[in-house]
Amino acid sequence: MELIREETIDIPNEKGPLIIGKGGSNVKRITEESGARVKVEANRLRHKAKITGTDSQRANAKKLINKLIYESKSRQTIPTIGFTLLGSDDTFNLREAMFRFVKFTGEDSNVHSQKKEKYYVEKIDKTNEEDKGDEIDDLANQLRHGLNLPLSKGGYITWDKFDECLNVIFEQLSKADPTNSVGKEIRLNIFFGRELFTGVFKKTFDSHDWCSFSREIGHSKISTSFQHILPQIADNIHLIQEKFELKLQKETLAGDKRSISVYHNRNYKKMKLKLHWFEKEETWKITRVAKDINREGKLIHRIVDLVSGTSMPDMRFLLKSQYDIRIDNKDKEMIADIQSKPLVEREGLWFRISDFNGKLDCTGIRQTVKKKVYANEKFQVTLQTTLQEFPVNQGHEKKVATETKVTTEETISVKNLSWRAVENIDKSTALHFDEEELGSTIRDTIEFAREIAKTVM
Repeated sequence: MELIREETIDIPNEKGPLIIGKGGSNVKRITEESGARVKVEANRLRHKAKITGTDSQRANAKKLINKLIYESKSRQTIPTIGFTLLGSDDTFNLREAMFRFVKFTGEDSNVHSQKKEKYYVEKIDKTNEEDKGDEIDDLANQLRHGLNLPLSKGGYITWDKFDECLNVIFEQLSKADPTNSVGKEIRLNIFFGRELFTGVFKKTFDSHDWCSFSREIGHSKISTSFQHILPQIADNIHLIQEKFELKLQKETLAGDKRSISVYHNRNYKKMKLKLHWFEKEETWKITRVAKDINREGKLIHRIVDLVSGTSMPDMRFLLKSQYDIRIDNKDKEMIADIQSKPLVEREGLWFRISDFNGKLDCTGIRQTVKKKVYANEKFQVTLQTTLQEFPVNQGHEKKVATETKVTTEETISVKNLSWRAVENIDKSTALHFDEEELGSTIRDTIEFAREIAKTVM
């Protein structure tokens, strides 16, 4: 009979909560598969696992623990997921409706798409005589396709698939390692605006056609961007305040020095320096450095765009994370050196891309100039004005932009106050969020945003 012994092993990189699993699920699985009893001590500076069993049982348990750690490292690079859902305005039957792409003629605040022809989605009014013939043909087509819409592989889906969309996001989010020793920040937001489309090849379509569109290369490729323009809400904020009992929590006026983001490339990575103004010292200082500020790489960046197809605004649900790294003394010295001569505002910006020539491969500047935050017991509504400078003629091979453009972006966002627990997940390695509960709060917040839109539209 084999002897039963106890063995203690170190768990690297504070990954005790990872080995424990949600509700102890991973420890239970390791125990069942190996036959050894496993107890994880994650409340110390160095996490340890006590393994009790025969030699073979302990060996199997250690293999399973090492496998978990290895897999957590390999899946830190998470692919981008983006969905564009049609039919978020629930006042009509999506399956019976026809839509068209209408040319967008407004001002585009996105410098990367300003020279492209853009369209927005509009539901076709059945009373419009000139569209009736095409509409009848297309509706017949829809009936021939049947009631079941095809599964989309290109990210274009319909509102009835929203829950499935969230499940995919949560599945990917759960694979992110919550015990990563690098500071990680998760942010959730819902924005109002209008979804714009480029590469449009089919001017009228139904929900079946919509599901065949794709962002991938091919004949059905249609790209999207989100336009943060919706003055109806900002102009009627007092009405919204009164109806939803929102109180002004914070206000930053034009001229106040708030925060600046400096985007740059370093070692083929996209980075961001976050600057804040220190009044007593009368200087800008770096308060954060974040890496991989893009939609690929070692971060989570999930976009779900909700397209109404009507006069109701479209919405963007954004879930993103970024990793903080140590502030380098060279970066501190660089920011101080730029301020060695008195800074003056230029087109409303305190820092410009040209300030970093020869010092940093700067790719953009964003500066918050105005901000108002309203909240009730459950939700927060933020109106923000940002000045941004980005290159307008910079090719991928160029290191220094020869021309830049300063634009203004107005954003209106909604948050659920309960999201703060998720956003602070990096503050405690033992903190896990409940996917079902989070999904419920996302639906509640989207419904609240809908009610805001209905109030002013």
